Amino acid sequence: WKGGAQAGSITYAYKVDTNNYNLMILDYAIVLQDPDHDPVEQPKFLLAILDSNNIVIDSVCGYANFIASTSLGWNNVAGSNVIWKDWTKIGFDLSNYHNQTIKVRLTSFDCKEGGHYGYAYYTLNCSKKDITTSSCGETHTNIFSAPEEFLYEWYSSSNPSTRLSTERV
Repeated sequence: WKGGAQAGSITYAYKVDTNNYNLMILDYAIVLQDPDHDPVEQPKFLLAILDSNNIVIDSVCGYANFIASTSLGWNNVAGSNVIWKDWTKIGFDLSNYHNQTIKVRLTSFDCKEGGHYGYAYYTLNCSKKDITTSSCGETHTNIFSAPEEFLYEWYSSSNPSTRLSTERV
């Protein structure tokens, strides 16, 4: 706590080679104290996926700015001002960035007054976003298999209002 308000940041630069991977998977969890300061003084966590010029690539899926507040609906320790976001997974399509360098920047900030904290955990991986199919003989049945680690809802193209499954396969 010496030295007042602090921030910690890590930036990971990645040269995209879609011949190997076309899906980036980021898992993160956040812990913030909510001292109920003015929003600009609160602890916060910033996530940004950037191009090589440090410009946010996608402001919807590639950017998040979480300012400590119980209104976020996160978990909290009863009787304390500590809130946390459970592990959250995002997948980012790298298909349009072949041979380009992208950056993933994660930054946590203490409160501006220096007495309350913010920090995060993360993992970063790359994968293929392939969906494989198979069928057998004259049976008009397809089996779809999608990448692990995501939530799925499968629907029939002939009856899109009926959910067939929520399984990966």
